[in-house]
Amino acid sequence: MKDELVKPRKSRKRRLTLGIDKVSSIIDQLDWNKLETCFGISFEFSSEMKYELAHELALQHGRLDEGLNGKLPYQLRRIKECAKSLKDQIEDIYIGGEDINIQSMSSAFNINDTCSRTEFEVVINNLSNLKSKSNYCPPSDLYRDCMKAIASQLNKSGLNLSLYKNSPFHKFILELDSQLPNTIFPATQANYADDSRFRIMRDYLRAWFREKS
Repeated sequence: MKDELVKPRKSRKRRLTLGIDKVSSIIDQLDWNKLETCFGISFEFSSEMKYELAHELALQHGRLDEGLNGKLPYQLRRIKECAKSLKDQIEDIYIGGEDINIQSMSSAFNINDTCSRTEFEVVINNLSNLKSKSNYCPPSDLYRDCMKAIASQLNKSGLNLSLYKNSPFHKFILELDSQLPNTIFPATQANYADDSRFRIMRDYLRAWFREKS
């Protein structure tokens, strides 16, 4: 049985209540000339297509935020943010290598034996990765769904999309990723990221392209 194109996870009601400001912000942020050039010098997106693509990207930002945090209540999100900040500050102390600061941190765990440094770091790490299990969605699913939705929008405009390296569509996806990092691909510091991103794009869209061919 063929894989079906996964529809956006949000209801129509969510699409209507997204807010024009978020969409307009993305429209203004994107360099449409660079994106259009991927499909040819004379190609231009219609105003409607720009809006639909920006709308999907704005939805993706919301999906990533809600999916990664699992719609945590405000109080728990604040705890998560504070735990991340504390974790970073502790790491900075040990990376800095100043003896007086390291000794102060070490003495804090020698007051009693109820909590070792290792146990404390485990607790902080768990809090900094706090999620609501009932609503959590794997990030890979969100990136895949967004890319399929973008491909569907482009397909509606009559573009002939090809899934091969350095194709117009591949160039468009890479350009979009460079303008809006961590939206259609996860952020990375790896070398040769373009090659890995092509493989991800191919894996995400292989079933979609089979259905369209």
